[in-house]
This record gives sequence, structure tokens and C-alpha cells, in this order.
Amino acid sequence: QMQYFFKDSLIIFKNEIIITAGYNNAYGGAQSSIYSSADGKTWYEKTSSPEWQARYYSQVINHNGVLYLIAGLSQNNEPLNDVWYSTDAASWTQENVSALSP
Repeated sequence: QMQYFFKDSLIIFKNEIIITAGYNNAYGGAQSSIYSSADGKTWYEKTSSPEWQARYYSQVINHNGVLYLIAGLSQNNEPLNDVWYSTDAASWTQENVSALSP
């Protein structure tokens, strides 16, 4: 069953609605699950444990058929400055962003 989040990211990707990460007090705070739906009614969990840590207030963009998950806040409200990418919304790889670090 789909968990309900707030402070999450939502995007249309390859004809599906994708919801990534977010926050849910009933499920322990920051989340990492990724859900998808073709119709907005029936939801499927793409993964409950992506390679990146649980977070909320992250951003997701679609650039040339690749999803990028950017930063956010950790479970402890610490800022995250990592970037991850995926071509299927289920498997993620960390982008080299050393040039973006202060």
C-alpha cells in the first residue's frame, strides 16, 4: 500500500506520475520510497530502498529522459548536497558534483 507523503517531489516521467522521497510522521519521518502511477489512481512502489538516503524537500527534474534527484533535507534536518540520476526511477547512480560543493 502506498504511503502518504508531504514535502515530496512529483514529476511526470515516461508517461507515469513519479513520487520520490518526502516526509511522513506515521512512517518514521524522512522517506526514500519511490512510487509510480499511469493513471493517478493505482500506485506501484518502484523501490523502497533506492541508493540515496531518506530525505524530504528534494527536487526532481527530467532532462533528456533522465531523472535527477537533487539535494533535500535528511532525517535530522541536515542539508544534503548530493545529486542522483536514473533512467527508470528505480535504480539510481550518484552524480559527481564535487564542483558544486562549497
